[in-house]
Amino acid sequence: MGCNGGMKTRALLLFSLSLAVIGCGGKTPPADGGKADLASQQDLTMAPTEDMSMQLAATGEPCTKPAQCDGTKPVCITKDSQGATWPEGYCSATCSSKKNDADGINPNCPGGGHCTQQGNCVTICDRNNLCQRTGYSCFVAGLGFYSCAPSSRSQCDPNKNNCPQDGGVFTSVDGGPDGGTYSGRACVSVGVDVGECRDGCDPFLQNCVMNGGCYATFIQGYGICSSPGTAKEGEACMYLNGCLPGLSCRTTAMMGSVCRHYCRTGAKLVACPMGQKCNDLSMTVKADKVGVCTP
Repeated sequence: MGCNGGMKTRALLLFSLSLAVIGCGGKTPPADGGKADLASQQDLTMAPTEDMSMQLAATGEPCTKPAQCDGTKPVCITKDSQGATWPEGYCSATCSSKKNDADGINPNCPGGGHCTQQGNCVTICDRNNLCQRTGYSCFVAGLGFYSCAPSSRSQCDPNKNNCPQDGGVFTSVDGGPDGGTYSGRACVSVGVDVGECRDGCDPFLQNCVMNGGCYATFIQGYGICSSPGTAKEGEACMYLNGCLPGLSCRTTAMMGSVCRHYCRTGAKLVACPMGQKCNDLSMTVKADKVGVCTP
């Protein structure tokens, strides 16, 4: 078809014009076949793309492998050395307890976690001492702090003293020559409604074996054997077993926590030092069972 051929329809005219650009008028087709011109007419700006980076899980969040967790040397705990299963996994990381602030928060623990003395990140229980994840309870993580750990770690209910074996019950509650000693095992609180079974004992007889001290719990007054502290009567203390055997770590509004002698009222009287009075050990434990001396 010639360059000057007549066109009877619009379609043929357009086709003729295309040929004129390519083969007529002495114009040479571009080496790229016109792609450059086509590109110049298109919007080549990149459309926003989805952020495909993986969001790492904070301390205490569910996981199946360490790569899903944030922090230094992250780990995904699914089962611990005690054989307890951590439901749906639990993210943790390495940290330094020296960096814990006044609220227990550690900058090395993603999401505002707490660092234990063993150098592991844990989730602090909320202000109501509850854990948000099912299957977890609040355990003591440090002085004044509770962290979330598997509820299955609890061996007993400190409100019921339901330890295995014989239950750690009194051999004599209302008298008898043994003064109310305990048999078997007794439950000590290690958090919020979670407990640990220890060898039972009598805080007045101090009858623990292996030179342990016998200390009465504040919830039920059960005697439990524990490593003895060194604080003397009237000295400051921090823990249930922070005092010498025969003394209780008593918290008062005026003096804070100090060591005071055990005592007992009634027929099985165990008197206080001169000038002191025998008071209830706690709101739930009366002095006729086991009390504590105060000035």
